[in-house]
Amino acid sequence: MDALCIFKEHGLDGNEVSQGTFPLPSLSLRLDNVCTDVYEGRGFAIVRGLNPDEYSVEDLTIVYLGLSSYVGERRGKQDQRGSMLMHVIKRNDEDRDVQYSEDKPFHTDTVTDCLCLFTQSLADVGGHSVIASSWTVYNELAATRPDLIEVLSAPDWPFDTFGRDPKFYCRPLLFYHHGRLIISFSRRLLVGHEPFDTRTPGIPGLTEAQAEALDAVHIIARKHEFKPRMERGDLRFINNMSILHRREAFENTTTAARHLVRIWLNNEMMCWKLPRPLRVAWARVFDDDERDEHWDIVPPRKDGKVLRVAGTCD
Repeated sequence: MDALCIFKEHGLDGNEVSQGTFPLPSLSLRLDNVCTDVYEGRGFAIVRGLNPDEYSVEDLTIVYLGLSSYVGERRGKQDQRGSMLMHVIKRNDEDRDVQYSEDKPFHTDTVTDCLCLFTQSLADVGGHSVIASSWTVYNELAATRPDLIEVLSAPDWPFDTFGRDPKFYCRPLLFYHHGRLIISFSRRLLVGHEPFDTRTPGIPGLTEAQAEALDAVHIIARKHEFKPRMERGDLRFINNMSILHRREAFENTTTAARHLVRIWLNNEMMCWKLPRPLRVAWARVFDDDERDEHWDIVPPRKDGKVLRVAGTCD
């Protein structure tokens, strides 16, 4: 790939990958169409054709960062440490591995306009990423349970911060803002994930109506879900404001182990206008200069166990 050679000839670091440093004149129009599809069309797109076996891990990282920069040039920090790349894999930890391989219900990532997932390898069985339209969920609720729309739109949903100060904050799950419907929630932050992520003592639990509304979103999303085919080397782009996603349970073998790399992208020109309750979390992801950036191009390990993985999705 000529863009990779040009980038390396300039002696740049991986965090300097951008449209300007990774020129793709023959692909830029197609990637513009991908961007339009994500932000103004169906809400997701797949770029297919990369062969991970043809690159070193360093070069492969540059390539998928370069391609993704045409959809969103800003990349967000995904944890307290400032991790820019999160690896969606099992941890080789018998006590917690079920957490990272079990079926996950529908949700969105915390706050990003575009979720990018690079498929480095696939599980032996299962592990597909499944998506559903927030608008479709909303329309069915409006037709069958409009009372639950009021519950989802109320500003009293308690989100656990798991050790940060304050212990929790409240906001709606559903917004209608500048003509856009937005559903934004991580189920783990609302109910915990026993026994791995116990909800912080002393903060409010969900009301019966909230629990019913949360389950209704999942049930309707399951009814209308779409499961795109997954292949090694895929770059998947999901509009995190308009598309819900979940993960099927999976099983690895010694020769086939699921490994995705997650990037949070922001396209300043195409990004939907943010409701006020989402802006603080957004700023922590994309505008926080106090945390250094950390680029783990391979999963960091200690004593054979992976130290940091993406814990709430995919």
